Amino acid sequence: MKTPRQRIHFAEHLRHLETHRLSLLNLSTGFVACAAAAGLITGLLRRVPGTESLPLLFLVIVAVVAHRFGTPSAILGLIAGGFIFATFLFPPLGSLSVADEPSRTNLVMMVLFGMAVAYFYGAAKSDDDPGDPNI
Repeated sequence: MKTPRQRIHFAEHLRHLETHRLSLLNLSTGFVACAAAAGLITGLLRRVPGTESLPLLFLVIVAVVAHRFGTPSAILGLIAGGFIFATFLFPPLGSLSVADEPSRTNLVMMVLFGMAVAYFYGAAKSDDDPGDPNI
């Protein structure tokens, strides 16, 4: 028979596993949301003039994901979005290289500003909900 102390440790372990599962679910959901948004933006707006500025508009999505799902998911989604934009939005298509200088600059600025946005909005989430284990 288990002692009361062993039962308490087991209950704490179960809570820890549930918290970890929810944290992974938040991380993957935010990541998939960012990657899907980048793919959707690329697919819908590839032929529109002024595509070199689309990565900077993606920062709004990064901010929403960081606030809702946390900083790590926003950063992973930002990196995935950068790869998607470089591969499918900017010429040469199908390659990670970006030939156009303004497009390359905006892509780099998206990653740099996106990191800052993810940290700021992720910090805002932790200020809103200090007891949230997903941070």
